[in-house]
Amino acid sequence: MISEAVSHVVRPADVDAGDETFRVTTRQEVTGLCESLRAAGMTNPPLLLRRNDRLMVVCGFLRTRAAQALGWETMPVRILPESTGRLPCALAAIAENAGERALNPIEISRSAALLMDTAGDLETACRHANALGLSGNERHLVKMAGLCRMHRLVQEGLVSGAIALPTALSMAAMSASDAAALAELFRITRPSLGKQREMMTNACEISKREDLSVAAVLNTDDIRRVLYDGDMEAPRKTGLVRSYLKKRRFPAITRAEATFEALKNRLPLDPHTTLTPPPGFEGNRYTISFGVSNLGDFCRHQQTLFRIAEDPDFKTLLDT
Repeated sequence: MISEAVSHVVRPADVDAGDETFRVTTRQEVTGLCESLRAAGMTNPPLLLRRNDRLMVVCGFLRTRAAQALGWETMPVRILPESTGRLPCALAAIAENAGERALNPIEISRSAALLMDTAGDLETACRHANALGLSGNERHLVKMAGLCRMHRLVQEGLVSGAIALPTALSMAAMSASDAAALAELFRITRPSLGKQREMMTNACEISKREDLSVAAVLNTDDIRRVLYDGDMEAPRKTGLVRSYLKKRRFPAITRAEATFEALKNRLPLDPHTTLTPPPGFEGNRYTISFGVSNLGDFCRHQQTLFRIAEDPDFKTLLDT
């Protein structure tokens, strides 16, 4: 069906580039493309579809916008017959974009949503997706399709790399305002996937326990003061926000950690001796560890253990 496109010359102003039914690309900037068109002309004419006496873009949104920005009187295009179905147009749009470069997560999402909207059924959409290199099963296709409908900040975070794909997929069930608050947090702090999951989980658990929205949990003076400190680097911001959320979610554990650290620091521990509390401070089984390379090392550690056993702070620690 795409082979039936006929070459024409049209006025760029007559093309409805605002109809983004078949848009896949997330790119917006056309300055560089304008320079290229000014130097070499339109070497790859946009693919258009005539519908109800108007011309809509199938492939070539940026090229059309660039031609309009340059004020061209005319430009070469390829026009599909008005009878062309939506699925062939969708396949052409996805294929052209995927053939030029690796698609980012939102472009993949737009492609998945476009296929699901035009293929008629999920099985057919998945078959076309695999043929176009958008690998994944039906469940994955549905999940990916939802990303392009999420809040703008989440989409921007995915494209920029500030938000990991698994994190964004986990945010899909959230309200737009909660997802936006997390997206803004990750945009500023840019934590790793593991830290994103930790911060999101803690914020969600706090919201449930305190009957607040996630956005309300994150929109506190303590967090905002950290996030918008222009002199603080992102890793430091990440650490402070993680600490704040952990303390707020686990106040008892936080108090236990503080007590443990205070008592441990007062103990006459050898620099090479490690005292470890029970996991999660559940129970009272502490672990003391040290390494030895000779009998002298062992004797020194033995004396350290004797000193600790007589220290009242150690007894307090065990009785806490």
